[in-house]
Parts: sequence; C-alpha cells; structure tokens
Amino acid sequence: MPTRLVIRCSACGRRISQKNILQISFHYRLFGQSFVAIKYKCPRCKRVGEHMISENRWNASLLNYQKGELTPQEIVKFREMGKITPDEVLDFHLNLERSRNWLKELVK
Repeated sequence: MPTRLVIRCSACGRRISQKNILQISFHYRLFGQSFVAIKYKCPRCKRVGEHMISENRWNASLLNYQKGELTPQEIVKFREMGKITPDEVLDFHLNLERSRNWLKELVK
C-alpha cells in the first residue's frame, strides 16, 4: 500500500491537497473492482476535475499532507496523561458554569 496518495490536476499538473477536494464518492460494483471518485478544484487553474482510484488503494488519511501540530515531546506527554475520565469532563463543565474567568483559571 502506498504511503500517501498524490493527486495532480489533469489540466495543469498542480498537486491537489485535501483542502481542494470538493467531493469523495464511492462507486461500488457487485462484480469487479469498486472505485473511489475524488472531485477537486485546482488552486492554480481553477478547473474542476475528477480522479478515480481503486477502492483497495483508498485510505482517507493518505490525502493529508500536513504534518501534525504536536511536537514529539507533546505526543509523549499526552500519551502519559491517559484518557479523559467522565469525572474530569464533569469538573470542567462545572468550572465553566461557576466562573466568568474560566480561561484564566484553566491556564493556572
């Protein structure tokens, strides 16, 4: 399986990113290969185009070219913190209701 999916404009050859995609549709067939149609608008030439790929090559995360916002240290920190518990959600909700300066208190 490819590490990422590269879609280029059929008119000018510009690389199409996730933010340029207008529609993703699935074309299922009872017999034979199913396809995914990706409709896009090119940021350079402004033409609307469509790219078809086989369903077995499709993975929506392959369209994301941007790196994550978190640093490796932050990723480790958040993994060590564990999942947010229902009690923490309730406490957060009650703090929001109680205080007008909730943002200042949250940063403390």
